[in-house]
Amino acid sequence: MDSGAIGFIFASPLIVAAILALLYGIFNLLFGWAKIDVGEVALKRKGLSVKIEDEIYQPGIKLKGMFNKFIKFPTTQQSIEFLSNSDLIHARTKEGLELALKCSMYYSLQPENLREMYFINLDDYESLLIVYTVDIIRDVAAQYSADIFFSDFAPVAEKILEELTTQLNDKLFITVNTFNISDQDLPDRWEDSKDEYQDLTQEKANYDQKITLAESQQDASLSAAYAQEDVIATSADSDVVTISAEAEAEKSTIININSGYATSLVGYEESLEDNDSALQYLSYEALNSNDKANICFGTDSITMFT
Repeated sequence: MDSGAIGFIFASPLIVAAILALLYGIFNLLFGWAKIDVGEVALKRKGLSVKIEDEIYQPGIKLKGMFNKFIKFPTTQQSIEFLSNSDLIHARTKEGLELALKCSMYYSLQPENLREMYFINLDDYESLLIVYTVDIIRDVAAQYSADIFFSDFAPVAEKILEELTTQLNDKLFITVNTFNISDQDLPDRWEDSKDEYQDLTQEKANYDQKITLAESQQDASLSAAYAQEDVIATSADSDVVTISAEAEAEKSTIININSGYATSLVGYEESLEDNDSALQYLSYEALNSNDKANICFGTDSITMFT
């Protein structure tokens, strides 16, 4: 074998490698492109390995390489809905009653944490998200009684939203935007008994209202009677004052009259005493003169003889 043949043999692997590299470059340029749509971002996984580049690829046509793969994630708001009969979330209330909830959740991924999220659940994040969401809803629902779900389940929805926001952010790097409960389905027997209870409650409320009205009317009647009593008492007091004043005036008149009578009587008695004194004196003078004398005192006349 001559030296030229030996040189070709040793040079042929290099030529083959160069040819393969050239072909790979050509095919890579022809078939190694991929499109990332608006509203998406992507991570690039190299070959058949699970190695993920740190770069987050934005929308556009990007060269990824023939054997590489873009793992795409939405940047727009996403939703999970449990609205059809086959998708309802079956839970239990605090009392243990079976409960079916129609609900929906709107969420967004966190682009800056896509790489961490990928290594948690690889590229099937939706399945794990549904599992976490259903478990959280069931756990929160078990903290509330059936009455809450029957009358107003807004407090339950608020609590579920709070738990979803905290746990999904910590575990899956997902931001929960809203959560709504649109309907609930409790056992028919419980709902029938609840309806009956509400009817009895309404009947009791009507009865209490009638009692309150009767008590109000009674209070009004008593108030009117007390007011009339006060008027009568006030009038009686006024009459007593008037009568007392009249009695005092009459008493004063009588006292004045009696005082006049007493004064007149004293004067009359004094006049009688004076007449008696004069009579005694004249009698004494007549006896001494042995003459007949007429002694007059006012309208009275006394004739004396010697």
